[in-house]
Amino acid sequence: MNKELYEFPVTVYGSLEKYNEVLSKARCRIFYKYENRNGTYITDAFAEKLLQSLPYAPIKGIY
Repeated sequence: MNKELYEFPVTVYGSLEKYNEVLSKARCRIFYKYENRNGTYITDAFAEKLLQSLPYAPIKGIY
């Protein structure tokens, strides 16, 4: 079983909406189209596929 941890930068917009002591809701940017700093490249077509699967998807973050 592969137990690698993946890390990527996330930009949070606006304020966090706190639900309880360990869970909050926020709007964030998790990818950029075209060339990225980590060497990946996201095309317009692939970005559209990502957007269709992302609304209200949970993202775990530890700060």
